[in-house]
Amino acid sequence: FMNSESFYCLTTSDANSDAYSIFKRRIEEKKWPMYWQTKFQSVIKPGDKLIFYIAGVNKFRQCFVGSAEVNSIDKISNTAESTVDPDKTQAQVTSYIHLNNIKLFNKEVFIKSILNNLNFIENKKNYGLYFVGGVTKIDQASNSFILDQSNLR
Repeated sequence: FMNSESFYCLTTSDANSDAYSIFKRRIEEKKWPMYWQTKFQSVIKPGDKLIFYIAGVNKFRQCFVGSAEVNSIDKISNTAESTVDPDKTQAQVTSYIHLNNIKLFNKEVFIKSILNNLNFIENKKNYGLYFVGGVTKIDQASNSFILDQSNLR
């Protein structure tokens, strides 16, 4: 039986509030917005594993801070009354990922301290590029390594 789950990293950036606050509120609501330009939104599926990364310049920046699984995905019908994310001005939400099995890391994992162990980042100097666009596909080994560093297991 092939394990068909995939692994993704969801990035939060500073917007109308700092990235970590936005992340915390999304986690409390157990849902994560996707926008029309968000990569991989057509292939993310229930059961996929997620890791959360904080970009920007404020608290926990450049750190992995939690994990979750995809519970379900709600497509937002494209009506005139479109859903706008309160954290991103004028960003139209095309779907929501509903989360379960959410875990906040006991200690945040600073990316620069583990860059050499992350296979999905080939260009270590420009690692920031890998987090542009909100969603990054990552490999199972990198996923496990981040979880190990977080004291989750």
